[in-house]
Amino acid sequence: MPMRANLTPSAKQTKLAPMQTTHRIADIETRARRIGYSLLRLCREAGAQYATVHRWKNQEAQPIESTANRHLGRLETKLTELERNLVETLSAEASQRTRRSTAA
Repeated sequence: MPMRANLTPSAKQTKLAPMQTTHRIADIETRARRIGYSLLRLCREAGAQYATVHRWKNQEAQPIESTANRHLGRLETKLTELERNLVETLSAEASQRTRRSTAA
């Protein structure tokens, strides 16, 4: 009789709890909306698969931890970059307005 393979997932293939993923995606989506981005646009710019993230968000699929960290990490990294750029742009604009009002 042939031996059965061990079907227990390895530590790297551990599935995340649905609520953990859903909360993380909700946080990403909230931050994206604050800067005028949709989840779809953010996924495109970050190189993450929107369909996959959308299935996780709607709890239609349960992600493997390493995959979720890769996709959601890309989104979080891109968001941080976009937020930083926005703050720098707004600061520069405020400085220009201050200089113009002081010079007048």
